[in-house]
Amino acid sequence: RVGNYALFDALSVTGRKTIAREAKEAERAADKAFMHKQDIQDIVDAAYETADSIVGARAWKTAEDASAMHDVIFWEMLARQLPGMTVADLLAILKEE
Repeated sequence: RVGNYALFDALSVTGRKTIAREAKEAERAADKAFMHKQDIQDIVDAAYETADSIVGARAWKTAEDASAMHDVIFWEMLARQLPGMTVADLLAILKEE
């Protein structure tokens, strides 16, 4: 009997973790659904413009360096503004009609 109770306890802990993880994922999905496509597009546009401004304000040795820095700044800004959103989520939302 002790062994069965230990197994039950282990399963219930695992079950609670799974439920908590599913609740967190549902919360993220609700947050994403709450944001309108235009809000997300505005954030993307602002991140792109900011990256353009920062990169354009400095002289770069190569175009590749400037492009790489632009990408880093752009994606960092998106990660800060849309923390729970993956690139796939972002692309899916922006492709919706």
